[in-house]
Amino acid sequence: MLSLSGPRLLLANNPFSRRAPARLLLRSSSCSFSSSGTSAATTDSSSLLHPGIAVCIDDDKIAHVALSSPPVNALTPTLLESLRVAVRGLPAAGAKGFILSSTSQKVFSAGLDLNLLLKGESESYAEFFTRTRAYVAGLQEAARELLSSDLPSVAMVEGAAPAGGTVMSLCCDYRVSPQSSPNFFIGLNETQVGMSPPAWVLELAKLAVTSRRADLFLQRGTLFNSPQEAHSVGFLDALVENRDQMRSRAVAEIREFWQAAWLARADAKRIAREPVLAAMTEEGLDQLAASISGAEFQRTVAGIRERLRTNRGKKGSP
Repeated sequence: MLSLSGPRLLLANNPFSRRAPARLLLRSSSCSFSSSGTSAATTDSSSLLHPGIAVCIDDDKIAHVALSSPPVNALTPTLLESLRVAVRGLPAAGAKGFILSSTSQKVFSAGLDLNLLLKGESESYAEFFTRTRAYVAGLQEAARELLSSDLPSVAMVEGAAPAGGTVMSLCCDYRVSPQSSPNFFIGLNETQVGMSPPAWVLELAKLAVTSRRADLFLQRGTLFNSPQEAHSVGFLDALVENRDQMRSRAVAEIREFWQAAWLARADAKRIAREPVLAAMTEEGLDQLAASISGAEFQRTVAGIRERLRTNRGKKGSP
């Protein structure tokens, strides 16, 4: 669940050296966030802290959940836990649906933090495996929460959304993007960096594309470099002209879900997602952690990081 597209690798910061800022659960007649994650709404006395994300519930009872962990919204353990807790708490806060987005127009999410998936020189294999397993378990639980929520959900996808970013968007019931989106690319490119994708990610992809396409896309680690390409294969459900229309379309799709009887719609959602949830196993976590701990992944990602350091050094030279 990493970000790789030739030279376009998004390498996120370690959350333990730079903690994500805390954001608040807000109530407002309308919700909009700045690039820093702050909202135009005014906080109330029941505000809840969610590090790395911003949450606001509007007067229509639609929650706006924005990833807000610069520079690339890396899915760190902190952000994943914040997302899981926030989504679980939305019904109790009065939300009847939610929209998942980013405070950045250039990146939805770059996926898992590569720095956390490289074995430290002083770490034993057992220590690294245990740490990595806990990390990917956090990803699985955040995805489970998104998939299991009875609330209808829409992902507004702008900019880069490879690997884990794609996974988060696919966990929502509907996906929309502007026709022109800077730095856009999306896809399940785990195999490009030597990671074996877990079985539940294959099942998740099959909710959006045909089984045959899901098979090919995962094997090849295919990335799609424009919203039009992503829409044509099924990773996006709709394209709109601009960002304002994207938000309006997302709200309209939430309201469309509301037209169905609530319990019946929620049951239909659970039935469709059951193969994904059933594939989320303890054995699968072991296999994913073993893949990340393996020589192929470690060698590939270490090489990528070294090339990035070299390129940065060249750019900084007089």
